[in-house]
Amino acid sequence: MGPQHSKPTICMVTTSNLDYDTRILSELKTMAPFYDITIITPGYYKPSKKLPFKIKVSAYKFSKKINKDFARVANLTAIIRTARRENADIYHAHDLPGLWCAILAIGSRKKVLIYDSHELWSDVNLFGVWRALCWPFRLLEKILASRVTAIITVNDSIKSILEKKYHKPTLSIYNYPLVKAAITLPAKLKTDKKIILYIGAFRKGRGLINVLQAAKQLDDSFQFIFIGYGRKEQEIRSTIKTLNLEKKVFVKPPLQPDELVQVIRKAHVGLCLIENTSLSYFYSSPNKLFQYIAAEIPILASDFPEQKKVVQENKIGEVVDPAEVSQIVQKIKLMTKRAQQVYYRRHLKGLAAQKYDWRSEEESLIKFYENQAFLRSRDFSLDKYARLCQELAKQYRFLTFAASLEKDKPAKFVILRHDVDRLPHNALAMAKLEANLGIKSSYYFRSSQLKSSLPIIKEIALLGHEVGYHYECLDQAKGNFKNALRIFEKYLTEFRQYYPVKTVAMHGNPITHFNNRHLWQHGDFHDFGIKGETYLSLARGTFYFSDTGRTWSNRFKVKDVPVRTNHEHRRFKVETTDDLINLVQNSGVKQLCITTHPERWTNNWLGWAAYFCLDKIVQLVKKVLQR
Repeated sequence: MGPQHSKPTICMVTTSNLDYDTRILSELKTMAPFYDITIITPGYYKPSKKLPFKIKVSAYKFSKKINKDFARVANLTAIIRTARRENADIYHAHDLPGLWCAILAIGSRKKVLIYDSHELWSDVNLFGVWRALCWPFRLLEKILASRVTAIITVNDSIKSILEKKYHKPTLSIYNYPLVKAAITLPAKLKTDKKIILYIGAFRKGRGLINVLQAAKQLDDSFQFIFIGYGRKEQEIRSTIKTLNLEKKVFVKPPLQPDELVQVIRKAHVGLCLIENTSLSYFYSSPNKLFQYIAAEIPILASDFPEQKKVVQENKIGEVVDPAEVSQIVQKIKLMTKRAQQVYYRRHLKGLAAQKYDWRSEEESLIKFYENQAFLRSRDFSLDKYARLCQELAKQYRFLTFAASLEKDKPAKFVILRHDVDRLPHNALAMAKLEANLGIKSSYYFRSSQLKSSLPIIKEIALLGHEVGYHYECLDQAKGNFKNALRIFEKYLTEFRQYYPVKTVAMHGNPITHFNNRHLWQHGDFHDFGIKGETYLSLARGTFYFSDTGRTWSNRFKVKDVPVRTNHEHRRFKVETTDDLINLVQNSGVKQLCITTHPERWTNNWLGWAAYFCLDKIVQLVKKVLQR
């Protein structure tokens, strides 16, 4: 059995714990039906159910005495090593540390690389230091971005910045949750209180100390709930104790992403008070913003562009300067009044399902991946051929060459013809790919392949494809027409022992003086029960494209030119398969015949490289012959 076409492989790389990263989990679940995905992560401790993707936890086990920063750096080497072994078609790197790991894992290999930037890393105040000291992030991202195929980020503001900086195809995918109907109140939350909720990481720049200061100024009818974890948890607990807020402010452990929205709906206000410690925070659109919307909780957010746009346009809360404690207090009092609660919740009702559901982002993500992964994959690979077939399927009916000779045929059709000169296993892989897409095409085999390739020929026929004779009789008879007709009859009879051959295709050898289709100047293929010859019988007006010479143009075609083709195809500049895909999408051509030679179409790097070199040599020979 030869190589089989399978789903393209993706290796996702993240240096963060996977348990609570809703963005990564959502992307994984969206892409899993179309790609074979493995995620490399330093931690995933609570796999609650069987997932449609593979998770590889790559981290060293250290003693608790080992410095945590040293352990993090050491774990990066483990992630790089594991990602390198994956050798995936596509690498999808989350954030700048993940991008660095992915590039080291890829090395000198040519791969599609997607950079998923959750932050604006060129201006991120990750460790709470002066922003002027964050220049290493800007320099590192600029260097690494040169290797990137395309970029995904979290909102339109950051997308605009990254597009201008790196001139790469960029997509904004917002961190919307997958909206579910069932939402309940957790036990132990007192519903007679006005509940002010914060969910997310306990880190510097999240406005939590200012929130505690505001809590101190509010009366006991308010109850504050913090759900999350992080480096600042101990500081938060100490501040709660210092301010005597133990009966008013409660810290809860984090929840799984698919549980979170279901347990927070009864809160009166959801806090999203990110501080302006960096441009990354200033332009942020945090997960919690959309989780509150999904739970239909009024939102008190920072007066920053992306947060302000969501809150004010939808009339679902208020914005405030997160550095001003007095403003936070005033807004919380205003927002918890009954009339305001009714107003916000009226606008919140059904808003997530209409506007902020992850399902609305899925189509954009899948389409973006198709454009970057398939269109940027190497030409003359099975992945590229799959992309071509998918675009053809949107525009045309597929016909075998024999079916195209019938009178009753659609006005708009495409014929996929394959001349199997060598490597019949490649033809089988291509035939299986087409069969999986519901396509029937025509495969022509040389007489020298009949016995050795018989199992493959039979399998291709069983897949529903047409099988024909790829004749080269004038070459074999050294130009003797009488002997050539005898050879044709002999091999046609042999082929028909296994398949009822109805059509034939000439094999064109560029280094011989004979043109095999000239055989029919001294005979009639109809006398052999043949309905048509691919070069002589192609429907008049059909646009013909062949991959002969490793190009779809006519530059290296010596004999591969049908008699009745529509020569207007020369007005289209079609060199690469991407050019051909563009023609399919935009030209309005009604009848199309595409001829491939399966030996040059493979996902195997070694096989692809070998035929690339061979084609370049043949191109040089043809240039000499054409002079």
